[in-house]
Amino acid sequence: MLNPQDNIKLEVENLVNFKIHYKAIVEKLVTIRKESGLNQESLAEWLNVGRTKVVEFESLKRIDVEFLLIYADKMSVDVTLHFQIN
Repeated sequence: MLNPQDNIKLEVENLVNFKIHYKAIVEKLVTIRKESGLNQESLAEWLNVGRTKVVEFESLKRIDVEFLLIYADKMSVDVTLHFQIN
């Protein structure tokens, strides 16, 4: 069992790693969107969401794992998330 300080350190490391990978996935999705010739407005219509949702997601203003999975699915990108809750 970890002491409280080690546990906090591990949680911070996990959060940092998650954010790094999340950012990389979002950046890849944006690249694929652009290569597909879709603008943010067209993607928003295709996903049946407001353009603001796409803008905030692509600019990493908020983390939205559910939207990430929907976006990736529409762009035919497989995303597998592994997590552990202690």
